[in-house]
Amino acid sequence: MTLKHQRVELKVQRLKASDKLRCDLLVVLFAPERRGLSPSIRQALSRQKSALVATIERGLADWSSEDESYLIRSSGLPGIQNILLLQLKEDDADTLPRQYARRVGEHCRSIRAQSVVVQPNRASLFSRTALEMFVEEFTLSFYSYRAYKSEQASNYRGPRTLGLLGLPAAIPHAASSARAIASACAFARDLVNMPPSDCTPRYLAKVAEQIAREQRLRCQIFDERALRRMGAHAILAVGSGSAQESYLIRLSYRPRRTARAPIALVGKGVTFDSGGLCIKTRAGMSHMKADMAGAAAVLGVMQIVRELEPSNEIDVYIPAVENMLGSHAFRPGDVLRSLSGKTIEVLNTDAEGRLILADALSYAVKMGAHTIIDIATLTGACATALADGYAGLFCNDERLTARLVACGVHSGEPVWPLPLPARYRKYLKSSVADMKNTGTERGGGAITAALFLQHFVGKARWAHLDIAGTAYAEDPDFFGVCGATGFGTRILSHFVAGRPL
Repeated sequence: MTLKHQRVELKVQRLKASDKLRCDLLVVLFAPERRGLSPSIRQALSRQKSALVATIERGLADWSSEDESYLIRSSGLPGIQNILLLQLKEDDADTLPRQYARRVGEHCRSIRAQSVVVQPNRASLFSRTALEMFVEEFTLSFYSYRAYKSEQASNYRGPRTLGLLGLPAAIPHAASSARAIASACAFARDLVNMPPSDCTPRYLAKVAEQIAREQRLRCQIFDERALRRMGAHAILAVGSGSAQESYLIRLSYRPRRTARAPIALVGKGVTFDSGGLCIKTRAGMSHMKADMAGAAAVLGVMQIVRELEPSNEIDVYIPAVENMLGSHAFRPGDVLRSLSGKTIEVLNTDAEGRLILADALSYAVKMGAHTIIDIATLTGACATALADGYAGLFCNDERLTARLVACGVHSGEPVWPLPLPARYRKYLKSSVADMKNTGTERGGGAITAALFLQHFVGKARWAHLDIAGTAYAEDPDFFGVCGATGFGTRILSHFVAGRPL
């Protein structure tokens, strides 16, 4: 089965005030502090036709002060079918372009617009950074997952053209980058939304092979025989209860020019997590197809890596397993010898993600990674602490922490730094092995899980993103979608591409 996903083929154009406007929807944004035509808007629109200014002013008169938007349908003007007057509350300047993009997307769907022109009320809203945010979010606002629907409710996939009136000349490059990252995020969402009967460990391996062909990457797939030879017994143990074979996937990108220090991205790939013999409840299992969201995120990055053109070498490692309850399943009380040589006492088979990551992290270190970022739906404790709006960030390097926090703001995937207190390491001590796979029952589960992973990164700069609360959404408030969010794809894309500038 070949992975296919819907792409919004959006062409972004920079328009001058002198260009004649023809569109299904003209969007005029009004700054929060005023609702009226600024001199710059009046000047730009008056060059089109005085009737356009008059139509907008009549709309302003009818616009209720309680509404954030007002749609003038069938404007009656040649070439302009509808006009949207839009005012957003500026609660958070960092998210304003994304809020704006989602709102415009909603109105596009209501009238099935194929062409949109946007006239901002102030140029500062569309700096290059804000423009990338807008185009990314606008493109993703039309995402839907209907691969398994027998009846297609709508074939509308969003506008074909987006015109930006009177904005800087950097638009084409910024828009191209933003569309690529949005496409990668949609790709990751598709993977996570797939049913686990189809998105198996072997399927992830096939997707990686497909990406390698398209992006001219090196791909290595280590099957169970190879894993046994390399000593990756933690990966093998987690997958031992499943009829599906386990794999370690490696994708490698090498830049055309002299490369900087290698970066490793490690994504947790548990395609379904029953909890193993420490079985989850029915409710706890309901979205466990999303337990491979970390793997989906790093595959999304590699799907566009040639467009991002990182100057660093990039290696992706994905331990791909299914955690089930077969007769060969690993047990509480088992002691596993990991790839690093360290032994792990298993207290909870539902703390399996850190086990497979331990082997993947060790292999990344063995391959010479200078900087390692792992991303995983790792702990319910992190979801409890940060809910569904922030991912937890654990890091052993202040500069790397600052960079990831900045990339999170830029990408609309915010992260919150959490501590790695050395005194909590005592909770991982085992009387029969080098360590246990769980810590204290009194709390701090996200921290002890991160401390467990830190045992396997050696001297590398390392960051751990716990996306347990952000990978799958019940409410579209934060990420504009229900179901898979693709969280991690955008922040890691911006990171490897060198953003923010």
